[in-house]
Amino acid sequence: MAATILKRQNKLLFAFSAVLPEGYQGRGTDERVFIDQFKSFENIDLCYVTNGARGPFDNLDRLVWGGEQPRYMSRHYQYTAFAEAAVEKGCRLILEGVGGELGPSFHGDGIMAEWLLRGKWLTLTAELRKRTAIEDLSLWRLLKGEVIKPLVPGFILDRRPRFDICQSFESSPIRKSFVEQYLGQDLLQDIRAVDQAVRPRADHLENQLSAISLSIGGGGGNYYVGYEQIRTFYPFFDLRVLNLCLAAPAHLKIRNGYKRNLVRIGMKGILPEKLRYRTSKEPLGPDFHDRYNRQRLQVVDYLARIKPDDPVRMIVDIPKLQRMTGHIMATNRCDTPLDFAAMHSVPFGMYLVAFLKRFESYWK
Repeated sequence: MAATILKRQNKLLFAFSAVLPEGYQGRGTDERVFIDQFKSFENIDLCYVTNGARGPFDNLDRLVWGGEQPRYMSRHYQYTAFAEAAVEKGCRLILEGVGGELGPSFHGDGIMAEWLLRGKWLTLTAELRKRTAIEDLSLWRLLKGEVIKPLVPGFILDRRPRFDICQSFESSPIRKSFVEQYLGQDLLQDIRAVDQAVRPRADHLENQLSAISLSIGGGGGNYYVGYEQIRTFYPFFDLRVLNLCLAAPAHLKIRNGYKRNLVRIGMKGILPEKLRYRTSKEPLGPDFHDRYNRQRLQVVDYLARIKPDDPVRMIVDIPKLQRMTGHIMATNRCDTPLDFAAMHSVPFGMYLVAFLKRFESYWK
């Protein structure tokens, strides 16, 4: 759509995509086969970005100085590469797809449970049958996740928080004593509150509004290295777009076995069919595990140089971080506790240490 608008102004659209280097021999998979669907589109210059030498521990001092906070996505190096490529092409703005799942590509969480409660059993049965065929899922797995779980009372689900939420607390690099000093007995309640906020209920509008409220106010990406010369916009956070998607009836959000259906029907005749009916998705950072493993010893060495009396140890659990850095990632799927820690907790620990180091002059 942007390319069509820019063509009327005699301007070219540059599209930047993170892909694996040519000849890559690892276990990652990129989106190149889908990106290439746009090669025949008018007024689009496809720009592949690889920058194989980059990794999650690049530019730590500059990263925390620019963002003025310690929390960053571990794939920040990818955004840095995008920004630098965009500036090189003379671009002023980057359009980001963040927020799409809040509206046009909302998954429809809770809709199938709604159909069960409202007696729309024929619709539910037909959608379950089509979905299992399209995504090659077992009927039991689909029933458990899409129909039963939203109906399970909260006090039962409280016994087993979501994997990512549980691991965020379990592998946190912040010292447990420091957390307890400020949160005390409220810590368990905080874990449950976060889990409940993202837990699907048998009301898809409530789920959608909850996701929007958690996302709004989270901050933009302009604090990454290289973003000093460029601005970022998030079209999917447009209030008019969100209102339209919230107002759409449930049967348009899940239809004919497809989730994210609003964007599928809206892009008919615009988006290539191979993309419009795609149900898979590769993780952000197709070779993150390779990059992490290459820089892992750099982290080990950095942590080893932190002195026993260094004040950062009052906040950061350095021995715990050192234990976690002993793990070598096998894939970028982040579906085991050790891989989760490598993708999220170890980078966060390093960003937090770099952030705290900015205040060294006040400690002495």
